[in-house]
Amino acid sequence: MFIESVDRIIPQQFDVFVGLDVDARSYNVTVLNWAGNVHQFTMSAQAEGLLSWRAEHLPEARVAWVYEAGPTGYGVYDALSQGGDVCLVTPPALLPRVPGRRVKTNRLDSLELAIRLRGGELTGLRVPAPQIRSLRHLTHQWLSLAKRVRGVKCQIKSLLLMEGRPLTEAGRGWSRAVGVALAALACDAEVQFVLQQRWRQLTALHEEQLRLGRRIRAYCRADPDLAESLTYLMSLPGIGWVTGAHILARVGEWRRLKRPQELAKFAGLNPWEHSTGPRIVRGGISRSGDRHLRNLLIEAAWRAIRVDPELRAFYERLRRRNPREQGARKAIVAVARKLTERIGRVLMDRRCYRPVSAAS
Repeated sequence: MFIESVDRIIPQQFDVFVGLDVDARSYNVTVLNWAGNVHQFTMSAQAEGLLSWRAEHLPEARVAWVYEAGPTGYGVYDALSQGGDVCLVTPPALLPRVPGRRVKTNRLDSLELAIRLRGGELTGLRVPAPQIRSLRHLTHQWLSLAKRVRGVKCQIKSLLLMEGRPLTEAGRGWSRAVGVALAALACDAEVQFVLQQRWRQLTALHEEQLRLGRRIRAYCRADPDLAESLTYLMSLPGIGWVTGAHILARVGEWRRLKRPQELAKFAGLNPWEHSTGPRIVRGGISRSGDRHLRNLLIEAAWRAIRVDPELRAFYERLRRRNPREQGARKAIVAVARKLTERIGRVLMDRRCYRPVSAAS
C-alpha cells in the first residue's frame, strides 16, 4: 500500500531522528536523539536491513527518517513508510548549506541531515505514487527518443549543407518523400551511403516513437484517474496528449494541489526575487523546476496563441511593451505561466476548459 508523503515534520512528535546518506552500494546512517547522543554506522544498501535494525534497536521509539532525493529512487521511502515510520525525501537544492565548509563526506552529510531534521528545517518533496512513477519512465523515454530524433535530423541537414545541397522546403516535413528525394540525390557514393544510413536510423526512431506513444496512451486510458485528468488537460488550447501525459507524470497527485499557481513554481516559470528592506529586486523566471516540463509548456504556449484569441491578445500586449529583441521571449514565457494556471484550475475543478467567449 502506498503511503502519501509529507512535506514537513513536527520534531516534537518524534523521539529519534535518522539521517541517511544513500548510494547504490551502502547507507551511511546517523541516529540522533533529543539528548544529543549520536550513533553512526554504515550498512549495505538494503532497505530491509534498515527495518531490521530499527526493530532491534528502536522498537518503541517514534522515529523520523530523511535522505536526499537522487538516482536511488524511492525504494527506501517505500520500505520505511510501509513499516509505519515517517520519511522525508528532501531535494538537494533546498538543503541549507554551511558557508565556508570545505569538507564533505557521507558521514558528515548524514549527520547534517539528522540535525536539520531535528530542527524542523527540511522540506520533503511529494513522492509520486507507483502508477505516476511508471508514467514518468514512459515520458522520460519519449523525451530521450525525441532528443535522438532531433540529433539525426540535424546530422542529415548538416551533411547536406556541407555538400552544398540544403534541404528543400518540400522536404522539411520529414515524410517518406524526403527519403525518396535523398535516395535520388546526385552526390558522391560515400555521401549517399551515409545519408541512407542516417535515414534508416530516423525511420527506426520514428517507428519506436509510434510504439511508445501507443503505450503511453494505453497506460493512461487503463487508469480512470489518469484518463479523466488527461481529458481535462487536452481541452486546453495548445496541449496535446504528449504534453498532457508529461504534465501528469511530473505533477503527480493532483489532489495535493492547493492553488493553481503552484504549477508555475513547479515548472520554474515563477519570477525570482531578491529583496531586503526597502530594496526590491525582481528578475526573470526562477528556472528552479523541471526544465523538460518548462520547455513543453513553452512549446504549448506557442501553439495556444495561434488558436486562443485571449492568449494571443495577452501575448501581443506584452510583446509590444518590451524591447524588440526581448519582447517575444518574455511574452511567450508569460503566456506559459498563464497556461499553468489554467492547467491547475481544470485539474482541481475536474472539468474541461471553456473559453471566455463560450462561457458567456
